[in-house]
Formats: sequence, C-alpha cells, structure tokens
Amino acid sequence: MVGICGGRVGEAVAAQQVCRCFCAATPPVVCTPVGAVGARVARTLRARVPIASSTRGRSACINPHASAHRTRTADDVGFDSIWVMDHYFQIRGGGPPEAPMLEGMTALGFMAAHSKRARIGLMVGGIHYRYPGLWIKAHTTLDVLSGGRAWFGIGAAWNEEESRGLGFPFPPLRDRFDMLEETLQIAHEMWSGGRGSEGRFEGKHFTATRLLNSPQAISRPRLPIMIGGGGEQKTLRLVAQYADATNQFGDPARLRHKFAVLREHCERLGRPYDEIERSTLQGVDVDREAPAETVDRFGALGEAGAQHIIFSVRGVHDTTKLERLGADLPRRRRVGWHRRLGRPPAQTLPPQRSVTGRRCAEDPDE
Repeated sequence: MVGICGGRVGEAVAAQQVCRCFCAATPPVVCTPVGAVGARVARTLRARVPIASSTRGRSACINPHASAHRTRTADDVGFDSIWVMDHYFQIRGGGPPEAPMLEGMTALGFMAAHSKRARIGLMVGGIHYRYPGLWIKAHTTLDVLSGGRAWFGIGAAWNEEESRGLGFPFPPLRDRFDMLEETLQIAHEMWSGGRGSEGRFEGKHFTATRLLNSPQAISRPRLPIMIGGGGEQKTLRLVAQYADATNQFGDPARLRHKFAVLREHCERLGRPYDEIERSTLQGVDVDREAPAETVDRFGALGEAGAQHIIFSVRGVHDTTKLERLGADLPRRRRVGWHRRLGRPPAQTLPPQRSVTGRRCAEDPDE
C-alpha cells in the first residue's frame, strides 16, 4: 500500500514537482499536493516499500533491489518525502503480526542512500522505543548524511502487543505523553545553536546533564517536527506548542473539526496557526479511480483545510502506478483548488505523512 501526499496549497508553480515518499516495512505511501494557486500544482509523494503486505513467505518487498527501485522511482518522479513506519510487528490491516516488518531508522538510512531530493522520516516514531538523546542524535545523523533531508516524526505510540512481545517497557498513556513532551523540549534544545544548548535538562522521566549535539543538523532552523495523532486535549496542544506539522485521518468534516481544535490551541498559546502544516492520510487505487476523481476528492479535503494529502497506493509494487500518479494528478485540477487554502509555514519544510490508511490507535484521544 502506497500513500500520496498532497502538496501545500499556494506554494510553488506547476512546473515544480514536490514529492513525498513513504518507503518502509510495509507498502509505500505517496503524497500529492492538495492545493493549487494559479497554475501551481506541486505534488508530494511518500512511498513506503510494501513489505508487510504479503504473508506468502518472504515478501518480494524485502528484496533490497526492489526496495531501492521504489525509493528511486518516488524520488525521480518528483515526490518530496519518503516515510516509513516505526513498528516491529506488522500492524492490523496490513497482515498478521508475523508478516515482514523492517526497523524504521535503519530503513531510512537505506532510503537516504537511494534518493537524492526527497525528505525522509518516520511516520511516526513511537516515543517509548528510544531515549530522547538517541532520537535526536539518530535523526541528526540521518539529516547530515542525507544532505539535510530528514523529518522528525514522533507520537505517543499505541502498539502494546509488539512492545510487550519484544520487551519494550510500555508505560501508561499519560506517562507516554509526558515522555513525548519532554523529548520535544530536549529536541528544541539540541537543535539550537551550533551544537545544541549544552544545557542541563531535568524532567519527570528524563534527566540530561549536557545537551550537546555535534555535528549539528543541516536542516534550518532545525529538523522539521511532525507530531502524529488527533487527540484534542494533549496531542493537538503539543502540535501547537512544539511542532511544524500535523497529520489527520478522516473525511472533510472530521478534518475541519480537528483543524479548528488545533487553531484554538494555537490562539491560546500565541502560535500563528498558519505556521503549522496540515496534512491528511487517505488511500488511492489507480485501477478503480480515475485521476479526475482523485483530484476532485482531494479538492474537497483541501477545502476542509488540508494542505497536503497523503495517501496509500494500492499495489505499489508496480512502480508504474507511482509514475502515473506523478504525471496525471498535477495536470488535473478542480476549480476549488484555485483558492488560498493556507500558506506554507515560515520554514521551507516538507509536510509529513502517516503510516497506513488506517487510524489504528496512533490517535490516542487525549
């Protein structure tokens, strides 16, 4: 399954091809731009290498040559980011737990080596799988070695089965949210200045004596941060306070509501709402839906406030589907796209995409 993410409305021109790819332990996700101002129809593609979708022994998606080909195709077609899940067992909807699933950060390193332009990241990282210092150092390393193309996707996590199965401590949800906020605070410190603040941090869950980060990340002013989930009390408040992007599931009505809640948090915190990139995760089957229908559907999501559409692409093992989407969607715009649906954040940062076309439990309602 691949997802395509919609491009930011009102940014760039039709000639520009912005892509986001999602290549991971499960089928790819591609992103295409949802907005268009004037002649602009950028596209964002996320391709996630379809590995977990097959239960017939070793999936062909595990083949490094096939994975490299998918990554290069998404990058060459012009999509602006590639994402992978941060899971260790296959998630529900993608197959049984025993279906193949690769570790996310290692997969991103592989994808960085087989791409040149697309940004890459986890969609999204599970907070309890790594300590804050490792989260930041690992993503800084990815950013440096990819030439400044990393995203930092993070969330409160939800998969208790894989956590217990592999021996990861799985704290209560309230504690995971506290850990998430402390990690975000540490991230802002470590991605500041030439080599981090080098200050001390004392939190409820984590203590650090010297927040040194050398070498510093290439991305400026720092790595873009995406917080996954749509919980209205905590998750969206954290987005407003610390993040550069949010990704939501659902139909236009649900998106309007979630974005309205996010706006309220921004107003309370004094954060400009338009600084936060808004994306949504959907699905596309090019064998059943014509490009014009896809564009029309995405246009409705854009009118609801989404700036990028991320969608999983069925049958992504056939990379010609990525090529078709990259070629067809930018040529077909609906009138509704020709309105200002939102402006890009102050930072030139690609949006982020989500993992599969399912809400799963990565959306803890807090």
